Amino acid sequence: MDSLPEEFFVRDSPVAEQTKEETENEVEKSTDPLDKQEKDIPTDLVPVNLLLEMKKLLNAINTLPKGVVPHIKKFLQEDFSFQTMQREVAANSQSGEEIVPALTLRFLITQLEAALKNVQATNYTAHQINIGYYLTLLFLYGVALTERGKKEDYAEAENKFLVMKMVIQENEICENFMSLVYFGRGLLRCAQKRYNGGLLEFHKSLQEIGDTNDHWFDIDPTEDKDLPTTFKDLLNNFIKTTENNIMKQTICSYLDCERSCEADILKNTNYKGFFQLMCSKSCCVYFHKICWKKFKNLKYPEF
Repeated sequence: MDSLPEEFFVRDSPVAEQTKEETENEVEKSTDPLDKQEKDIPTDLVPVNLLLEMKKLLNAINTLPKGVVPHIKKFLQEDFSFQTMQREVAANSQSGEEIVPALTLRFLITQLEAALKNVQATNYTAHQINIGYYLTLLFLYGVALTERGKKEDYAEAENKFLVMKMVIQENEICENFMSLVYFGRGLLRCAQKRYNGGLLEFHKSLQEIGDTNDHWFDIDPTEDKDLPTTFKDLLNNFIKTTENNIMKQTICSYLDCERSCEADILKNTNYKGFFQLMCSKSCCVYFHKICWKKFKNLKYPEF
């Protein structure tokens, strides 16, 4: 690169000052719009608690095990681009007012995707990268996609949880994360209204923890005494909620059903008057026993 004129650095000479001013004017005229946009970004905005913002977006991570929290903080402190978020806010601000940027689900997904690509860009081995951090990124990405809830998001989230499982099994390390694999898959199934499948995954997650007293699964205490103190307690809460959802979603699938039993179903959660059909992906279809006989005789008389 050609060296700058000597007078560019001289402050005492009036000629130098004029030259400097002209040079700066030329530079300003040729400045790229993106560069100008960066200059317009307010730098004195109120600090944002990104961890709190993330918890607002992803309810499921409000009470994650202590063993995962350091990895989440590492992502927010080292790989999360707060400046990019500021630029987006500045670009979208029509009033020109200084706005405190708020974390959005779309931007969080973008940042998690970028962090994962950075890890995957290297031919990693278990000893070359922080496996716990990598697994945490996969988990958060899968949960964020599940929260957004597009059809393609569900497929990609399923893939990320599968990758987690394969990494754990191949390296025989970070076994505690296997519980998070099943937990994430349970959240995914429930988001798809596949409550029976979700219930199965939550039970698998619980089995992975077993009877261990590992503090890795503890949860940071909060002022709310009703919140669980261990990840095992959290899973039990999800299991109860999912069981209730199964009962609420249990509606007869027979088109000519007179719906005579539904009031009893809603009042009595122990109602056992349904015939349940389940496919290989744990999706369930329910029929009243009488309705099932009618449906079966009408559609499949040969069976």
